[in-house]
Amino acid sequence: MKITFIDHSSFLVELERKYLLFDYYKGELPKLDTGKEMYVFSSHSHYDHYSTRVLKLAESFEKIRFIFSDDIRDDFDGDLSELSEDMADKVSECTVFVGADERYKISAGKEATEVETIRSTDLGVAFLVKAEGNKIFHSGDYQWWDWPGEPDEDNAKAKEDFFRELKKLEKREFDLAFLVLDPRQETSAFWGIDSILSRVNIKTVFPMHFWGDYKITDKYRERLDSGAVPYFGQKPDFKIIKRAGESFIISDHEEKKSQ
Repeated sequence: MKITFIDHSSFLVELERKYLLFDYYKGELPKLDTGKEMYVFSSHSHYDHYSTRVLKLAESFEKIRFIFSDDIRDDFDGDLSELSEDMADKVSECTVFVGADERYKISAGKEATEVETIRSTDLGVAFLVKAEGNKIFHSGDYQWWDWPGEPDEDNAKAKEDFFRELKKLEKREFDLAFLVLDPRQETSAFWGIDSILSRVNIKTVFPMHFWGDYKITDKYRERLDSGAVPYFGQKPDFKIIKRAGESFIISDHEEKKSQ
């Protein structure tokens, strides 16, 4: 399994027969094998998680599906107007709009990709995906959004929303998870990821949504290695990301960074 950090919250997961592209809004995609199946996920309509540029992938991929949070539907006709009529029809036929707490089997080829959703604590959904035997969690904007200076009642509601959804993840196992680590939250930046790792068994973790502040990924790795994070199950392999476009090769038995 090859994982490429595109930018911000966007990652490309390359499996043997499939690509999974999450929350693309900017950045350069690596060279792609257009004979593979392509699954494009967008967790919600915020500019930093969705771009109409992904729709043009339908020009290159015959086997493609778009899995979009249903809030993207509101302006989707306008998005399709950027395409040719034939491509607009193709994209429309290949798009599945999803809500929270739903399950789907979505196929762009012979083997279905299983998709489950939970409600984001901001807008849209987070994705739980099973593809080629791999269990993957992309949190979108699901996070414990405790903000410095905000009213206590707002932060209390954010905490309540976060732990309500976390109950749906407790004691589950994932091979790979992309989790929010936002430095703008200052002292509460680690609360969400700490809570998830203490309740969910995750083999490999990639931080995201850190707005180009790569130093926070180093800080969290140090925190995890120091024993400050009470993880559930096995100790997760937390990836330090140093640049956009960086790729990692992950296998069951060994792992090495790919240049």
